[in-house]
Amino acid sequence: ARGTESLPSFVAFARLGLEDSHLRQVMKSGLLALPPAEVRERCLRLRAMLPSDAAFFRAVKQCPQLLRLSQGNLEAKRAHLLALGLQEEEVDRIVEKRPEVLFTSVEAYDELVDFLQDALGLDLGQVCLALRREPSLLWRSTERMLANLDFLYERGLSKEQAQGAVLSFPSILRYSVEGMDDKFAVLEAHGLSPQAACDAVAKHPFLLSLAEDTLDEKLSFFVNDLGWAVEDVVKMRKCLTYSLSDRLRPRTAFAKHLGVRLRSKTYWMDITDKNFAKSLRVEPEVYEAFLRVHRAAAKGPAGGGALGSSMARAVDAPSP
Repeated sequence: ARGTESLPSFVAFARLGLEDSHLRQVMKSGLLALPPAEVRERCLRLRAMLPSDAAFFRAVKQCPQLLRLSQGNLEAKRAHLLALGLQEEEVDRIVEKRPEVLFTSVEAYDELVDFLQDALGLDLGQVCLALRREPSLLWRSTERMLANLDFLYERGLSKEQAQGAVLSFPSILRYSVEGMDDKFAVLEAHGLSPQAACDAVAKHPFLLSLAEDTLDEKLSFFVNDLGWAVEDVVKMRKCLTYSLSDRLRPRTAFAKHLGVRLRSKTYWMDITDKNFAKSLRVEPEVYEAFLRVHRAAAKGPAGGGALGSSMARAVDAPSP
């Protein structure tokens, strides 16, 4: 792209294990103009800022523009994060998880801190807690985050509830307002009043992280298939974290086939497959065979109307 004079530098970057898409980013950023010796020096400099070789390779792949920064610039940003109150190992984890934070200006760091303190009344320790949980806030637009807060307030959350939601699940500040509104609509479509939906999100803000279809499908499963009250579903956060296809539906189908009533609302979800089988007084191998049939049938219509008989053959065990 830049002529044969850039080939040695291109090879130097390629040796880092970068994929084609990342190499294109390197080319666009002008880094191929650097001599190979400078590439090596900048790589060593960036590596010194990161906790491991794996973190270095990930950083270069995710954000090759980091190699454009001077050592002083990198060190200043690290020092700024430490000055907020984050510990050395916490900064290491943040940079390893989100190397883009080193490409963000220190002015953006300060803008975020001011925003969280002014808009939500967080102290510096709480700001650090939010950053440990969601480092990407360091480069998010404060205008967009303010729009998210305004949306939550319009939905009925108090400032205290919004503060608690951000502290427990700071990712809530990076979702689109439209997407969050869709999740509220799903909660209300399943019977929650606007205030109940507001209270559910305040208590379990992770609800807004679920895809709209996923949230709808899981609520339908618990309310329509299992007969739960929707209020009970949103109170029990963990029941919405389990996979419908891999855990919830196979287990309820297995219990139904055996004619067994599940003992509690959540115990049967939490335990391993082996202990689940034992709780129904069947051998784990029996449930494993059932799972194979169930999952194969779920992948397509191959079994057709023979699904029930296939499952019956898989469960060759007496009822408890």
